[in-house]
Amino acid sequence: MDKRELRRRRIELQFAEKNLRRDGLATIGGVLTSVLITALFWNKAPLVDLILGGSGIGTITGVASAMAMTWGEPAGATDSTDTREKEAAMKAGIVKPGE
Repeated sequence: MDKRELRRRRIELQFAEKNLRRDGLATIGGVLTSVLITALFWNKAPLVDLILGGSGIGTITGVASAMAMTWGEPAGATDSTDTREKEAAMKAGIVKPGE
């Protein structure tokens, strides 16, 4: 695998819609749950433990919900961002037309 092929593959993986959705849901879940857990158990444990524990639980929940969403998609569904990202990679000279 040469350098251009590796870079093209990295860009495809980095901007795939399912990866962006998973990362977004994990981040949102982590932030919301850390705030929620901290608010619910304010006087029960140290603040750092509440924030870290809540963000861990939320991140896992976000990733699990993203996986459940992909399982619910029909077979053969393609990423809507696939075409746009390939066009951007071609303009940047990373991918040759037709690849």
